[in-house]
Amino acid sequence: MRGLAGNLVGLAGLLRIDPNNGQRKTLATGLAMANGVVRATDGTIFASNDCGTHIDHVDPDGRVRDPARACAAEAY
Repeated sequence: MRGLAGNLVGLAGLLRIDPNNGQRKTLATGLAMANGVVRATDGTIFASNDCGTHIDHVDPDGRVRDPARACAAEAY
């Protein structure tokens, strides 16, 4: 159930891990699920949720914008 709730209330987050020393830093919290993650050339991160209904947008400074909502039926 927690996974399903995460799609609705934003329980996921992203960590930045330094590969040289393993130090972890929280980059963003409150994401829908962050399962599919991609980084744009400007450092912006986009992360999708389990159901494919939200795309979280994380600015390079870690600020989370309102997620884009998509409907699979509208994509065709």
